[in-house]
Amino acid sequence: MDELFAFDGSLWVHRTRGAMTAQCDLEAHNNIALNLGHEVAMGRRTVADARAMYVKLAMEHKEGMASPYTFRHHVPDDAERGRPRHGREDA
Repeated sequence: MDELFAFDGSLWVHRTRGAMTAQCDLEAHNNIALNLGHEVAMGRRTVADARAMYVKLAMEHKEGMASPYTFRHHVPDDAERGRPRHGREDA
């Protein structure tokens, strides 16, 4: 958890729900923060690397360049992990 907060203060972790949200200035920046935050949480990136990548991707987005990090989440949802939402099959 400490690594996530060190990476980006705009990330909010809801431990009970097992969810992470971001509150940035743009939706694309939310996506970048969530994707990189997930990589930090899973040990795939260091905080320093994630910060540098965030700056790079945000600047590229500002210049009109697209990246998969800016327009979709790379974090698997409950259905992709094979888990029912909220512990119910019909929810």
